[in-house]
Amino acid sequence: ARESSSRAPIDPDSLRETATQMAEITSLAVQMTDAENRLFHDRDEAAKYQASLMGEIELFGSLLSVLIIGTIFLLMSREIGRRHHTEETLQNLNAALEQRVTTRTTELRREVAERRRAEGRLQSTSAFLDAVIENVPAMIFVTV
Repeated sequence: ARESSSRAPIDPDSLRETATQMAEITSLAVQMTDAENRLFHDRDEAAKYQASLMGEIELFGSLLSVLIIGTIFLLMSREIGRRHHTEETLQNLNAALEQRVTTRTTELRREVAERRRAEGRLQSTSAFLDAVIENVPAMIFVTV
């Protein structure tokens, strides 16, 4: 009984004004909730789009990496083949050169031996002629 005496009487206009303000607050709260939900939805869609885009970029990057690695592998394989061919050609040329050196060395040894024999014959002939000239009593003149 004591509390009811300290309260002021409720004014119907004030009550209507309060109800109108509450309705406006409720309407604003609903509008804010709708705007917030749209914002969350838009952000969710943007995040999904970015995730999808990142997946595509990752897939493209992976395919590009595989393509680059495959190309490098192909080029290296080709280079290895060329090097093997070049090494084989070089070995064949070295073998041919060694054969030519061996053949030429044999020819030169034969020439040296033949020249030594000819030199020996010349020395022998020269010694014979020197002996003949020294032992001939009269002088011999050679005219050309």
